[in-house]
Parts: sequence; C-alpha cells; structure tokens
Amino acid sequence: MDWWAELKPVMVKREGRGEIADIDKRIAKLPAQAVFSDPERMRLLESTARACMDIAFSKSTDGHSFASLWRTLTRLATSVHNMVKREVAPAIMLRRRLEEVAMGLMRCAQDRVGAMLATPVTSAERVTQFVVEGQAYAALKALDAQIDRVLEEVEDGLHGMARDPRNNAHEDDEWPRKRQRLREHELGDTEWGKQRAAWGSAAAVHGITADAEGKRLAFGKVVVQYEATPDVKSNCPACFAPGKGRDKWCTNPAACWAAGKEKAHARVDGFPDEMCKGSDAGNVQDLDWDAFTTVVAEASQEGGRGRGSGKGGGKGGGKGGAKSGAKGRGGKGKGGGKGGRSGQRFQRQ
Repeated sequence: MDWWAELKPVMVKREGRGEIADIDKRIAKLPAQAVFSDPERMRLLESTARACMDIAFSKSTDGHSFASLWRTLTRLATSVHNMVKREVAPAIMLRRRLEEVAMGLMRCAQDRVGAMLATPVTSAERVTQFVVEGQAYAALKALDAQIDRVLEEVEDGLHGMARDPRNNAHEDDEWPRKRQRLREHELGDTEWGKQRAAWGSAAAVHGITADAEGKRLAFGKVVVQYEATPDVKSNCPACFAPGKGRDKWCTNPAACWAAGKEKAHARVDGFPDEMCKGSDAGNVQDLDWDAFTTVVAEASQEGGRGRGSGKGGGKGGGKGGAKSGAKGRGGKGKGGGKGGRSGQRFQRQ
C-alpha cells in the first residue's frame, strides 16, 4: 500500500493544496516505501492512518498496536533524517534498512488479515493486534538498537572520540570540503553540479593527441596503444582513456552528462579495460612525439606547450608545459638540428 498516495486527498483538504504540492515535488522520484523514512510525511499521515487502522484493529496504544508502531517509525525516521543531514557515515544504509523493516511489518499484518479472511466464518478469529512477536518485529527492535548505537557514536564525535574518525567534529577549515568529497564518493551522487569539478579537468589542462594512424592516443603523458583505431569522433575520448577515473579526460562534460549521466564514459564495444591500459611516456621505448600530430583536445596554457631547446637553436612547442611542470618537447632548430626536450618533468596526472 502506498500510504501517501492513498491518503493524499485527505492531506490536501486538511493541509492545503500548496503545501502538499511542494512535498510531491520533493518526493517525485522516491519509491512508495520512502514515506517511512520521511518524518514530515509520517507526522502528517499519523492521525488519518490511525483512524483507518482503528476500524480493523484494536484501538489500544500498547506496544503491539498500530499507533505505537507508527510513533516508533516516526521517531526512527527523525533520527535517521538528522543523520543524513549531518552526513553521518552509516546514515544512508540505516535509511534503507528502516524502509525495509517498515514494509516487512506492514506485510506481516496484511498477511495475517488475509489468512483470517480465508478462514471459514465458523472458526475465524478477528486480528486485533497489528504487531506480533516474530521476525518482522525482531528486525524493528534490532534496528532501533543499532540506531541508538550510532547516535551514541555521534555524541562521542562531538568530543572527538568517535570510533569512526569521519564522525568526529573538526575545526579544520579544510574538513568541510574533505567531508563533502567523502560523501560524494560514498553516496554516489549523480548531480552534474557535483561532478563538474572532475569531469574534463585533465583533458583541459594536459590535452589529448593521437598519432597519424590513430592507434595510439596520448592522454597528457600517458600513452595508450590500441589494437584497433578508436573512434574519438563518434565517442568521447574518455571512453578509451586508461583507468577507472577516466571521466577527467572528457572533452565535452555537459553533453556527455546529459547523454549518459554517470555511465556516459562506459567502454565502447571492442575496447575493454585490458585494451585501454596506458604507459608513462618515460617508459615507452623510442617514443617519437613528432608522430602525435592529431590534436583531439587542446591543452591549456598551464599544461600545454613548453619551450624547445633544440641543438639548432630551435623554436617550437613541446608536449607538456613549463608552468605545470610538464615535460616539453623542443621544436626543430633553424639550422636543421633536432629539437631537444626541456629539463622539466611531467606532472603526475
């Protein structure tokens, strides 16, 4: 049963259409069971839900009544909601678990009522208790105890004594940003606003080039040799970049995010991870940077081209940049001498 959908007409009449519309916008993409982890909706629904359940079950308020269960779920939802806002480490897991436990309790009561209705009238007994001892109720008590332990951990964290250092209070100015990065990693946030700092950052600074044949791509100083020619015109070059953090080699982050969200840079057929392994330019024997003539992504001035130091007094730009500490490739000198390399080393990507 979708409690919010079924009782919303009553909520509209009692709370007003505008307030309910605001809540509907907030929960538009949430599943029906998310109501049990939403303290605002739980409080709005309580009186109406209790009135409905009083028709079928006992009106008592003891520990096995519907009223007691709803108050317990509301209390746990409030605690978990506050944990999520404070970015407590296990908050998301507890929220999901709360929704699962609540659905299990509702199904338990539904199954017992269904069994009663299927029993002959001469032997059927009315179900009066909404909650009975069993697996579902045991799961609720275990979750309640687990949330209490986490709340104690948070309390200890206010004094810097939490077991999990992520729950400790910090006065370091850098901590809020560190915690935000940790949250994005753990929760897997998929909003483009949280991803734009990483997507395309390496491509914009270090650039991407290809040799004439197209079977070798240089992602900054990392060179990848492919068995077949990757199609970097129909696919984003990041799809062929080495490593799992290849989003940083995206050449059009906004378009890629709109097209495929977090899966925008999935591997192209025929180019598995094994074929997209790169090597540092310093470890590639007889590497000739002059062969990389095709510019896939132009590097910025900070990470782009350095001054050459060729034997013939050469001019020209090498790959990598002096400002970013990248290794530059000198141009050919006026007297025909072969260009040398600048003394700077490549910066780690």
